[in-house]
Amino acid sequence: MTRLIWIVAGCALLVWSGFAWLGHGLVEWIAAFAGNNAGELTVGPDLAALLVWLANLLAAAGSVVVVLIWLIGCAAIMILAAIASRLLARRTPGLKRSAYRLPPGRH
Repeated sequence: MTRLIWIVAGCALLVWSGFAWLGHGLVEWIAAFAGNNAGELTVGPDLAALLVWLANLLAAAGSVVVVLIWLIGCAAIMILAAIASRLLARRTPGLKRSAYRLPPGRH
């Protein structure tokens, strides 16, 4: 049963990584859109330059934030899986490790 917990945790990590990848793409797309359309979104060239600068800042900071949130989520998934695995191992009366050993010479 603990193996199933770790398989589910691995699948959750894959899904979480997919969401992080989509979030990173969204941040990059918004920053590129704002940077490319700065002239149409503002009235003057000074404000357009500021918008381009802010778009570049959003892209750089947004990528860092996405990676940090991804790392926190991965750590949370792994910690929850470890806790569930430990709790399940304590409650499940299983065979001892010595019962799984093969006789000598039969490896």
